[in-house]
Amino acid sequence: MVMMPESCYNLRMRKMVKAKWVVKIPVESKIMVSKGAEVEEGDILLKSSIGKVVNIDVAKYFSKMSKEEIEEVEKSMVGRIWETGEEMWKGGSFLKKKKLLAPGKGKVLGMDEFGNILFGLLDEEIVIKSPVKAKFIKEEEEKLFLEFKAREYKGEAKVMGKTWGKMKSRVIGRLFDLDKDCEGAIIRVEGVDSYFWRKAEAVGVKGILVKQGLEIEVGTELPVMELNDFEWEALGGEMEDKDEVRALLNSKAGRLLLVLE
Repeated sequence: MVMMPESCYNLRMRKMVKAKWVVKIPVESKIMVSKGAEVEEGDILLKSSIGKVVNIDVAKYFSKMSKEEIEEVEKSMVGRIWETGEEMWKGGSFLKKKKLLAPGKGKVLGMDEFGNILFGLLDEEIVIKSPVKAKFIKEEEEKLFLEFKAREYKGEAKVMGKTWGKMKSRVIGRLFDLDKDCEGAIIRVEGVDSYFWRKAEAVGVKGILVKQGLEIEVGTELPVMELNDFEWEALGGEMEDKDEVRALLNSKAGRLLLVLE
């Protein structure tokens, strides 16, 4: 039997895996896709009328009220839209009046475990899009689950993080090679200096892969993952005839996933 060198490791040898992407469902949301639907990258998954949720500390307002009284006040606030600065509650003594005003146009969603009022602002609509071509497989515990096909490459975290990006085929060996084409990209790097990290952030790089054994002093908060020679060569073989591939880098989990069409 003829043994193939590791450098011959190519895309035909790396198995396809089914990976999942989880999207948290915001309050006041409408799911725009049906279970089992195939979605494309950029398709709208969710729309929420609540653009942002703020916590209102009401301890100073309700300090002398019983739990039952506070619950009654909460009920009176929920279920309507409040305008900016509108009086939502008034109390206190004759000499020291207390007023609770709406921090913006929005809705009272209830109270959290610390007794703060949760107020959802209606300033702008949240639209959540699919970061990848995938299948909507289920909705569970206020989360939406997508499944997509990918090839997996494993490494070790140098800087922990998680990011989507376009995996570029070329390897960056010089500072000069960092250009506009690297914006939004996950890049492989063979040589860096102290200026590399700043330029990578300025250009808009999303994540960085380095080869194991290189003595690199990391100077960035971008996700950085180290690949051994075997994984490095395998990834190179995968990317050999491609310009770029949609990818998810999760350095904390030690995974790079190349999305399959």
